[in-house]
Amino acid sequence: MSQAQKLKEVTNKGRHSNIPITKQKQDIAKTKHRKPNSTKCRPSWVSAFKSLVEVQMENSDTRQVTMEEGIFGEEQYNEEITKEQMYEFVENTEIGVSVVCVYIRYLYEKLVRDTDFPRKFSFLSPHRISLVLIEAEQELVKEYMVKEFLKYKDEVLKVFRSARDAQVSNNKFNNISWVRVQCPRQENGIDCGYFVMRFMKEILISKLNEIPKLIYAGGGE
Repeated sequence: MSQAQKLKEVTNKGRHSNIPITKQKQDIAKTKHRKPNSTKCRPSWVSAFKSLVEVQMENSDTRQVTMEEGIFGEEQYNEEITKEQMYEFVENTEIGVSVVCVYIRYLYEKLVRDTDFPRKFSFLSPHRISLVLIEAEQELVKEYMVKEFLKYKDEVLKVFRSARDAQVSNNKFNNISWVRVQCPRQENGIDCGYFVMRFMKEILISKLNEIPKLIYAGGGE
């Protein structure tokens, strides 16, 4: 069996119908702690969405979201999201990778598709780089990430080539300007998914050619 076939077999059933390893273990390991939140701060659409889900979906129902080929650089598939996962999002509890994938789909449609962003930034599938899968199939995950980053090798090499003839002073280390970048810090163990989604959005809406140096007062938000 080729490496590509093995990778496909391992990832089958977790990302959509795929990866049983990731899905099952993440669901079992996921804590259901809730964090304090104020409904006064929620947009009105959140309550409307929750009501719609309650009316139209049974507890065992799922909805499929089409993840087109350009999002993760692999063939199109359907991401399945359950009623419970939708509730986790609207109730501001811990979310899983399926919710993150659907949000990536939203960002791709609104901010990436039909732009030059695919030449600058690329999404990695959360299902392919989850901790559970890394522990189970470290080499396959490494192969996947290298394959994705190699798409941009020419752009990276241009940076090094441009500096090939640069003149470097003897006291180069004394002239370095260190920039301390502050990013939002989560204060509990369940906010990581929300922080990942927010940071992806901030990077894309900045419309810069590099990851922006986001400064938040006090390091949190």
